[in-house]
Amino acid sequence: MASKLVEILEDYQTHNDTVLIFNTLFGSYILCYLIYKLSQYVSPRIYPPYATFTEGTKADWDTRTVSTVHAVITTYLCFYMFLFDAEDSVGWFANPITHYSRLGVFTLSFTGGYMINDTIIVWRNRHGISAVKSTLFHHILATFGLYLNLYWNYPLFFAILYLSTEASTTFVNLRWWLYTMNMASTKRYLLAGLSMTLSFFLVRILLIPYWTIVAYMTGWKVLMQQPASVILFCLFFPIVGTSLNFFWFYHIFNGLLRAIAKKKNPSLYASGNLKKSGNLKQSGNLKQSGNLKQSGNLKQSGNLKQSGGLKKSLEDLKKSGGVKEQQQQQQVLKQSD
Repeated sequence: MASKLVEILEDYQTHNDTVLIFNTLFGSYILCYLIYKLSQYVSPRIYPPYATFTEGTKADWDTRTVSTVHAVITTYLCFYMFLFDAEDSVGWFANPITHYSRLGVFTLSFTGGYMINDTIIVWRNRHGISAVKSTLFHHILATFGLYLNLYWNYPLFFAILYLSTEASTTFVNLRWWLYTMNMASTKRYLLAGLSMTLSFFLVRILLIPYWTIVAYMTGWKVLMQQPASVILFCLFFPIVGTSLNFFWFYHIFNGLLRAIAKKKNPSLYASGNLKKSGNLKQSGNLKQSGNLKQSGNLKQSGNLKQSGGLKKSLEDLKKSGGVKEQQQQQQVLKQSD
């Protein structure tokens, strides 16, 4: 399919690709809008509880439908260019800074139309949709990067490389759908989280840093001959993007470990357990509700240092008839230990 698309793109003869860019932007925007509307129509028929969602949750659900379609298409195109296209698969790594790819221009333009559509929808539903600020910031920054690439017509390598991170987006959306459908305790949810973590690790932690280093080593001399704006772009976006990927992966991996632990030991996460609702720092533990420092312990309510030592405390207890009460407190402490 991608090879057929390459043949079609050859019909656009203008070297600056102005016609190709604007046609693809417009077509992509219309396609994403239609998918968004189609999701609104199909979703309540596939999953009836969709009708009970808030408007913000519905918008979140439908934008993720569009996001998934975009992710599948762009991931396929990116990896096709890197691995299978006869011209690009060689050109990207032989000359990563100035290599030109018509299919690359099409892919970036397609993503640009998606970004415009999604930004408008998120803004219109900003009072109900989740993570509005981070989503808008991501879209604005990404659109700016796409604009620079399409304006310069290079360096397309880094833009296509980081666009391949969409490989993990499908699993991110799947995990969100399962959570929204109250399936967070199922094996499917755990598998979705595992797939998300694995795809995130393979693409964003292994492949992208490796290919970025290869690109720097191969094209460094050529890069240093470019205008300062291009040099800054080629340094800023990969370094910041990779740093964010490592930061996000740290949290994703920790979340996966917690999910696996919960699946293996569900009793620990029930009401009153150690990790979720009754751990040593949150509920019913020694440090919060019965330990030696906070509630009824020797240091707070009758210990040797505050009440004059063992002899004095025993005399006071005898006078007040509190021997039995002290014994009960000691039994509670032993049970909690």
